Amino acid sequence: MKKSVLIVCASLLFSLFVSCSSIPKDEKPLWADSYTVEQIFPHKEYVTGLAHASNEELARTLAEANLAAYFTCEINSVTKAHQALANTGENRESIDREITIKSQITLAGVQHTQSWRSFGDKQYYDCAYLNRKEAFANYESTIISAQKRFYSFYNSALNEKDPFKKIALFNESKIAGQEYSDVLDFSLILYKSGYEKYEKDISVIAGIDEKITKAKLNISINVTTNNVGKPYKALIEKIISDAGYSHKKTEFSYSVIVTIQADKAVFTDTIVVEPSVSVEVRNDNESILLFYKKTEQISGFKDAEKFVDMKVHKTITDIIEQDFKLEIYR
Repeated sequence: MKKSVLIVCASLLFSLFVSCSSIPKDEKPLWADSYTVEQIFPHKEYVTGLAHASNEELARTLAEANLAAYFTCEINSVTKAHQALANTGENRESIDREITIKSQITLAGVQHTQSWRSFGDKQYYDCAYLNRKEAFANYESTIISAQKRFYSFYNSALNEKDPFKKIALFNESKIAGQEYSDVLDFSLILYKSGYEKYEKDISVIAGIDEKITKAKLNISINVTTNNVGKPYKALIEKIISDAGYSHKKTEFSYSVIVTIQADKAVFTDTIVVEPSVSVEVRNDNESILLFYKKTEQISGFKDAEKFVDMKVHKTITDIIEQDFKLEIYR
């Protein structure tokens, strides 16, 4: 009887040994491989970032960087990792690393799996993951804020009666619209189902240029200058035409009044000039736009007065072609 019991026990111990020895000691988790990670974190529901490194902390950081890099169209993510391994007699490892991550938004809700260490390559594996629906719920306040800002300019432009002011507001709404578009682009990649209720706003933003063009058809401009400004009148009219406005001598809706100062202060041996350009855009009732710029002193010897005149002319021309042009194109 005792012999039978011993035989049974030995048999059980042998079975247990065989069973235990058949369990892989270094089995790679499904989430640790780019080919199988979707079995754990389906792409439709999650964004993931995988990484491995020689220590656990670096693996986690690189995993987050790889997750952020998924949003390449919306997130400027720059990741630099340099690992220098130095083995000493005691098999110690030193790591020199620099990791920089720059992004347009902070991704809330990023989680991590428990790191897994491979006995084969001695690397730590990590998976950073983000639930799309939950992340969108956190991000939606950013969308709503950008939407409200855009429509505050856009609706003001629609309601504005003065065409010149209307164009200025539409241009402001274009800037806000671009910011809003960036937010929507990100939300599309983050969670398409959430993005779809805001999708109609993309066509509204895209239609602003057409509305600006129509508003310009209602604007005709007459340019007048003081005596000093007469040589620059044709240049100003060209800039106005290139901006999409027509200029007329009669039956115009806006006056552009240009005043240029270039008075010379004559001293014993030198000439000093402080050029300035002033432009006012008016309708029948009020000033719509005021532009003024004064430059630093231009000086030269009396014997080289023509050289001073050339410098003054170039300075005034530059103000008109650069600063005033920028103002009229807004």
